[in-house]
Amino acid sequence: MASTPTPPTPVPTPSHLAHLTTLFLAFSILSRGAACTWNDPRRPLRPPRPALPPPPLARRAIPLRSAHLFAATQTALSIAVLAALPGSCVPHAARVTHYPQAALGFPFAWAVLVACSALGVEVFSPANRVATTALFASNVLWTIIYDTVYAHQDAAVDVAAGVKSMAVRFGPRTELLASALSVLQFGLLVIVGVQAGFGPLYFAGSCVGAALGTARMLVKVDLGDPASCAWFFRHGFFEVGGCMVGGLVAQYLVRLGGGY
Repeated sequence: MASTPTPPTPVPTPSHLAHLTTLFLAFSILSRGAACTWNDPRRPLRPPRPALPPPPLARRAIPLRSAHLFAATQTALSIAVLAALPGSCVPHAARVTHYPQAALGFPFAWAVLVACSALGVEVFSPANRVATTALFASNVLWTIIYDTVYAHQDAAVDVAAGVKSMAVRFGPRTELLASALSVLQFGLLVIVGVQAGFGPLYFAGSCVGAALGTARMLVKVDLGDPASCAWFFRHGFFEVGGCMVGGLVAQYLVRLGGGY
């Protein structure tokens, strides 16, 4: 017996999309803040960077009890935001593994699955599972790329302090690693577009634009210069992340208007 085809997911209205985007933005800020607050006490393991003051907990500007209360409050508010979503809907890794960037990538990419569920998309249905899995994996790879480059700011002191990271593990081979991962990321984003039936605006922005932006930044960054690594981290949010989101938004607008 032939299986019943999965009906296409209706295009969400702009107001519904804006509502969900606001909720996810609030959740991202609160959950990230809670994680950074919890992570801050390990900062004394590292000598302070000359250009930056030590974090508040490291310089004892905030009592540890107050920091715990602040982290708990942010966590509670994060849960409250999640509760407002539709019903269908890694700090210590560096102590035990050289791959904390990978541990960070998975919870960051988890937003892909949560957002799909909030929009009523059957994430693992036969029609959607390849595209959503590829989009999830591409976000994991992008997180690994930018956070590994960012970690080179502290690579020397991390070695002395016994803190692990992919920057410590791969050292001067990081550019080769990041280049290989960016090629895989490009391939995964292409798979997303093909499986989802997206049009040329998506491929131009999310695929080609993001790939060219990543390549340009990898050529320009100097892993031995902390300021250059920080530039890669900040600029990648706008250039590469902007291209990825821009292509998806353009595709959404085309679909909203009844186009391909």
